[in-house]
Amino acid sequence: MIELNKILVGVDPLQARHDSFLPPVMEAIRQAVWLAEPTSSEITFMSALDSSESTQAAAAALDKLVEQAKARGVAATSKVVPGNGWMALAREAIDGHYDLVFVGTRDLGPLHRVLFGSTAKMLVHHCPTAVWVTKPEPHPTPANVLVASDFTEVSDKALRLALRIGLSRGSRVHLIHVFKSPFALLSDADEAEARGERVLHEQDRAEARRRLDEQFARVAGDAGLTNVSIADVTYLADDAIAKYIETHHIDLLAVGSSARHGVEGVIPGNTAERLLTTVNCSLLVVKPDDFVCPVPLL
Repeated sequence: MIELNKILVGVDPLQARHDSFLPPVMEAIRQAVWLAEPTSSEITFMSALDSSESTQAAAAALDKLVEQAKARGVAATSKVVPGNGWMALAREAIDGHYDLVFVGTRDLGPLHRVLFGSTAKMLVHHCPTAVWVTKPEPHPTPANVLVASDFTEVSDKALRLALRIGLSRGSRVHLIHVFKSPFALLSDADEAEARGERVLHEQDRAEARRRLDEQFARVAGDAGLTNVSIADVTYLADDAIAKYIETHHIDLLAVGSSARHGVEGVIPGNTAERLLTTVNCSLLVVKPDDFVCPVPLL
């Protein structure tokens, strides 16, 4: 099982408000503590500041978060460092051997308006550590987690992490593979050809379901937490995923990146960019073990 010993939470000091933080940051903090409680994970609250920002004020705000976490029985520390936000977080995640990075977004609006160009987007693209981007407005802690699988090793890894979350907090885990259906494009085809394509389609779909069931059995064993589904689409995988998220009230989508440099290959059809800007839930991106950050962090 994937261990969750160390969790890093990026805290944007620009989102501080009186004695608290704006909702996007508070959501990341809240979900990190929610996950750390049953897993005995240690949390580090971290802010990266440029030269114009107050180190003392940021340190005081983080110290309050540490106190609040400890009051709930969670081991916690804080760190304030100079430098670019996402680069500093990625460097800390690598050097500190963290298992998971939590980050919120910089705006109170919908995720699709704020993620691109943000710390969240850059971490998803460049940080080797798994990154959990929390939904910007407050919402219940994840009761339903969806894993999108393309049968790769990294999707196994995403499923293991989702199951770790589910087992520790009682969340229900769903597993889906999006199966592209060429038969659905044959509405104008000859009837005999259509019948033949339908048979091939059903055979291919059955094979995909067999592989998905095998993946679940291999990775999850008898965890008993998962709905296993095949979704048919004619074009974009993210359409099927977005529909599943809506109909099954998914709170967290977990995907594995097949890219070794950057995140262009996050699930079949290169749908990562669209999912990052359209899903109406939190997003967890898991990288391959040999993922290399494509930009220097020094």
